[in-house]
Amino acid sequence: MSHFLRFLGLLPAIFFTLSAHASICGLRGSVRDRLSDCATFNGAKKGQYLVVSRMRDGSEILLDMKAQILWSPSLAGKFSQFKAIEACATRRPEFADIQEVEWSLPTADDYSDARKKSLQTVFIGERDQEWFWSQTVVPFDGLVAYVYDGSSGDIAYHNRNGKMSARCVGR
Repeated sequence: MSHFLRFLGLLPAIFFTLSAHASICGLRGSVRDRLSDCATFNGAKKGQYLVVSRMRDGSEILLDMKAQILWSPSLAGKFSQFKAIEACATRRPEFADIQEVEWSLPTADDYSDARKKSLQTVFIGERDQEWFWSQTVVPFDGLVAYVYDGSSGDIAYHNRNGKMSARCVGR
């Protein structure tokens, strides 16, 4: 079990405290440090999600408390599914240099679970309303992978060479 997953069992109730304003937070340190830094800001809890980092541009890294995974904001640019996998594994978002976390492209199951928790209503920026790659290849066709609609929460599939948005999950 990773240090990150062991840590999640230690989330204190203080992370649910909110203050009256939103600001940048959680840009340095471990997941615990970042959660603590963001805990006192308005909007630190969004349903099933806690803000781990909030950047100057307003984008956020969120922790799904139940699934115990981190969700990155949308990465800049469009990718084939192959390049999206590589981007999450090797070109982590520059603000997500959390040592105990390994980043990857979400699976179709990650998106299906997130849809049940209304992820599409938590990420509401312009780039969040796009189609996002999953790492899950459709079983009946190796040239096709599942994709997630950031605006409706629907899951469909698309040719892996097409250009779509990407977001990463941390475990």
